[in-house]
Amino acid sequence: MHYLELPQPVAMEMRAQGHKRWLCTIQDSVTWSCGLLPTGEGTWFIVLSKAKMNEVEAQVGDWLAVDVRPDTSRYGMPLPEDL
Repeated sequence: MHYLELPQPVAMEMRAQGHKRWLCTIQDSVTWSCGLLPTGEGTWFIVLSKAKMNEVEAQVGDWLAVDVRPDTSRYGMPLPEDL
């Protein structure tokens, strides 16, 4: 499993906002809906799939530009208008 580990102050600020779902964007090109997950050691992370890493040509250990904002959609994913 690959993941984005969040700095403690960032994770605490995000958790304090009360949102459970987030939109994560890496390298200004790949966006997906996600949640914060605990490591069990007091830190938090976001799962990052190998497919997403491949899309941005990232390798384990690379530094990535990451933007995380609340997912305010009703279902936590895009749905067509007719549903």
